Amino acid sequence: MKYFIWGIVGLVVLGVVVVGGGGYWLANVEVDFKSPQMVAKFKETYTSNCVATYQKQLSKAGAAPTGEQLTKVESVCSCARDPVIDTLAKRPVMTVSELASTMATDPEITGITKACSDKFGIANPA
Repeated sequence: MKYFIWGIVGLVVLGVVVVGGGGYWLANVEVDFKSPQMVAKFKETYTSNCVATYQKQLSKAGAAPTGEQLTKVESVCSCARDPVIDTLAKRPVMTVSELASTMATDPEITGITKACSDKFGIANPA
């Protein structure tokens, strides 16, 4: 029984270290948009992450997106991707948490996304 309890304690400690360490690493890993590898990875995931964010915002507002809205949002995200990346390339290296904050509050980035949203006729759900 003693080994069983120590085994459980060991698993709990390991879980805390992995989850806590992983969260700490993710929050502090640096993102450099001057790196071609980083830009390629960001371009690859930008549209799907953008659409998913829109869906989350819309569901928080109490609505479900229609197929037409999702098509428009995908177009908006594709439209904004390259200009947003160009804007981020002008910024200094930042952490993932700083990147998230910048994406949400930077006037130049919000201007790009608003212009693309207006172009495709879709409003921000927030």
